[in-house]
Amino acid sequence: KMHLVVAIPTFNRCNYLKKNIYYFDQQNRPKNVKISLAVSNSASTDDTETFLRDLNNSRRDVSVFNKLTEWSGGNYGYLCQALPMDADWVWFMGDDDYLTDPSSLQKICEILIKKNDDPNFKFVHACHGAFLSTIQKS
Repeated sequence: KMHLVVAIPTFNRCNYLKKNIYYFDQQNRPKNVKISLAVSNSASTDDTETFLRDLNNSRRDVSVFNKLTEWSGGNYGYLCQALPMDADWVWFMGDDDYLTDPSSLQKICEILIKKNDDPNFKFVHACHGAFLSTIQKS
């Protein structure tokens, strides 16, 4: 079963993150694809740490890096700490990117399933409308 991880870095934007996850949870899920969420919070001083701790404790489809560290302006390095080892594809998304079309994940998964065995297929740029960010093979 193919595994797609939606990976989100965040810093002091808990309200945006909550809205992002709300829309993630509204997505139609293909039955033949495992879909999970990875969130990196490296040094937020708002409610992000508490929100992610509670989210991580209540769900099996979420992995987080949620440690207070000295934030140096980049969060993608810590995002790798949250990625599950069995990820086949990673969709990098901003904490304020919202999948408002409930078929967004399903459409991307259809493309990935079709092209998954093609050695020349490594990257999908998905933006605007139903697709809002970037996906790359892990």
